[in-house]
Amino acid sequence: MIARIWHGWTKPGDANAYEKLLRDKIFPSIAARK
Repeated sequence: MIARIWHGWTKPGDANAYEKLLRDKIFPSIAARK
């Protein structure tokens, strides 16, 4: 098994847009690979 820990950073002013990107695009695309 390979485990990876991913860290992401953004400016406080971009936090809401970054969270939306993670929830709407990045996390679903990772889950779809299973």
